[in-house]
Amino acid sequence: MAFTVWLDLLAQLEPAARIESPGSGWSLGVNRVGALAAGLALGVLAIWCFARFRRPRSKVHAPQSPQQLFRELCRAHHLTAAQERLLEWVVSDRQLSQPGLLFLDPLLLERAISRSNTPGVRRRLTDLRSKLFAGHVAVVGGPS
Repeated sequence: MAFTVWLDLLAQLEPAARIESPGSGWSLGVNRVGALAAGLALGVLAIWCFARFRRPRSKVHAPQSPQQLFRELCRAHHLTAAQERLLEWVVSDRQLSQPGLLFLDPLLLERAISRSNTPGVRRRLTDLRSKLFAGHVAVVGGPS
């Protein structure tokens, strides 16, 4: 219904111009405003199609391995390379087959903190635990 209303409005704006084909003996009624609107719509459609198909398609895919998942989790949490290496150390120390578990279980980091002999490593692990779990960490041996 809305389409016919627009056509009626366009027809009222300007009387149809007559275009005659020489030698054919027939004439074609063309509304200039309608032709302009159709040309504009085709132009917009052409620009949209060009932009749509020229844009590189984003590759949305699931991680194919536990290591890829770990890397994507590190990227999602905006971890530095040093923080990522520290987590890799925890993964190898705890012999985790699924390194992504470090992002789910704060007790894994707690155990790594308690097993660390170096105060600097202990402090960095504590900072990392705070960054990953932001107040949701239950202290081992304390009330939960």
